[in-house]
Amino acid sequence: MRRLSFQPVNGTREPVVIQTPATLDATGADVVVMVSASSINGSDVNLHHGTGLMALITSRTSPGFDIAGEVVSCGEQVTAFEVGDRVMGLLDHSGGGQSDYVLVHQRRLALIPADIADVPAAALPLAGLTALQALRTRGHLRAGSGGRVLINGAAGGIGSFAVQLAKISGAHLTAITSGDRDDYLRGLGADHIATRGDESTLRAGEDYDLILDVPGVLRFTDVRAALSAGGVLVSTRPITSDALRLIRPTVHPDPRSPRFAAVTTSASSQDLSYLARLVQEERVTIPVDAVFPLADASEAFARAESGGVRGKVVMTL
Repeated sequence: MRRLSFQPVNGTREPVVIQTPATLDATGADVVVMVSASSINGSDVNLHHGTGLMALITSRTSPGFDIAGEVVSCGEQVTAFEVGDRVMGLLDHSGGGQSDYVLVHQRRLALIPADIADVPAAALPLAGLTALQALRTRGHLRAGSGGRVLINGAAGGIGSFAVQLAKISGAHLTAITSGDRDDYLRGLGADHIATRGDESTLRAGEDYDLILDVPGVLRFTDVRAALSAGGVLVSTRPITSDALRLIRPTVHPDPRSPRFAAVTTSASSQDLSYLARLVQEERVTIPVDAVFPLADASEAFARAESGGVRGKVVMTL
């Protein structure tokens, strides 16, 4: 069985395809999926460049958290799927999705609709779920709620989905990006586009109801003046100085005060099926920037890390 791993090469960690024994047995509520495609996420990029303590912490983690493929065996407690089903899903923190086969719990999977191909399906789980849960669960954005939303890092995987989901809610959307990606973001629904580093976008008086910080670089103290009463800064980084302040609860919190929240992505069959339905209804598109075979993993990671990606980079197996 082929599996992607990061191996030391000339003093750096490089993606290398290795051969491992195929010994995956589905028991309980687990299924074995023959993987056809897996996308590259920020978590994979972090693994790629992990050194020192980070390399030690992630030594048991393999690249690949999104998968799309076919169920080839089911445990005796599996009720949601059967052999032959096309599925997509989000793996746990051990990863390993950039492999020929994976063992995964049924609650982490959803059926791929017949009109969605495996490659775009593999680009949906982690980025789509993060965007949905950041806006809906942490930012309390609902369909028809309107308001003003700003997304920092809008052209990547998470940002691309977040732009579309925010527009579905009826929000007036400002997108912050780098590089020449204005037309791409306007195509997704952005009303206003700002260049990363443009301080005027976050000046006092803008009154955003929700700011989604995809790269996790904004400090709450720096953007608070740009939030409306009851507005929220949502970060994809759960461990920040702002997050640590949440450990000290306020005795009588003012619901009108701007606040900070962090999103921790949860695998959810229900949420993933909801996203797939939005794609079927053509209310959301799955932006695939480039597709590479597993054998060209180095080129795939180079593209994903280039800074000019529009959506997701996907590898096929």
